[in-house]
Amino acid sequence: MAVRNISLESAGPLVRDVMLREARTVPGATTLAEIAPELDNPRVRMILVADGRRYLGSVAPERLDPLISRSTALSQLADFDAPRVHPDDPVVVALQLLESSGSDRLPVVTAEDQLVGLVCFNRRRGHFCVDAERPSI
Repeated sequence: MAVRNISLESAGPLVRDVMLREARTVPGATTLAEIAPELDNPRVRMILVADGRRYLGSVAPERLDPLISRSTALSQLADFDAPRVHPDDPVVVALQLLESSGSDRLPVVTAEDQLVGLVCFNRRRGHFCVDAERPSI
């Protein structure tokens, strides 16, 4: 999937305007051992756990206890209540949640718990990562 950047000033008014629509997910049955290489990658800041499109939660690699068994399924570690946004939320809501959570990633989830994307914000450069082509959701 090709990605491009849009500045905060050029961003549309809604989360759907600033999200990646093809966010990578892993099934809940995936174990820590199976995903270990990704957890060691400094570019991976959030693992999205889903059953198909149904959002189960997210796992932040830096918040994992190093003593957790590597055979633990991600469904047991996924935080369903972690900050997230709806595609129709204003961008300012996403920015507030990013700031208050200290994260640069937010899952985009519908009221029916369907994962539809990921907000990726680069604070240093002040831009969002979005799909190069913008399909509708």
